Amino acid sequence: MTVATNLRLAPLPDSPDPLVVDSTWPALLPAGVAVVDAASGEDHSVAPLVLLGGSRDLSLAAELTRELARTGRPAPLALLACSPGAAGDAAELDLPVIDLGVKGDATELAEPLWRELSRLAELGAEVRSFVESELLDGQANEITDMTPLLELGIVDSISIVSVIAFIEGDLGIPAPEQIHPRYLADVLSIRRLIAHLDADDRDGHHG
Repeated sequence: MTVATNLRLAPLPDSPDPLVVDSTWPALLPAGVAVVDAASGEDHSVAPLVLLGGSRDLSLAAELTRELARTGRPAPLALLACSPGAAGDAAELDLPVIDLGVKGDATELAEPLWRELSRLAELGAEVRSFVESELLDGQANEITDMTPLLELGIVDSISIVSVIAFIEGDLGIPAPEQIHPRYLADVLSIRRLIAHLDADDRDGHHG
């Protein structure tokens, strides 16, 4: 995988999602996060999280997203913005943007970073549990985040209603009355949709 040389994948303890960071950030990440080269053979079925230190990182995130698509790997699950400017400018990438709320010294990153990673992991676990129990009737044979639920006919008009009820009822996140099936193409797409809705809901409450 060829990406900008200052992008790295950091496997996170207790999280299935690797974190993409700028090479200038490792010293600011929580202890125990190992930063490795992006070409070291990561799991191709796992979507990365992208940490934006500022607006200058947007071009790197866009480049990474294009390269992931070119090599058949999933697009980032979400963008974690470390500054208000990065959060605002990142909307153009059409990915969930989670504002970490770090407005001062970047060394304050650790606590909000782990908080958001934990929330994403918890939401991911709930999504997988819902898909396995409700959409697959408990028969989750070799299901992954990239299993094509739409192509396999697992997602249909009835299941879309179930997904909306799950998002609003079980997760407590406001959802639109209608959701295009492409947002439910696989577990990763559902996770990305929920990250979008969750971030928008929290931004609204903080506005």
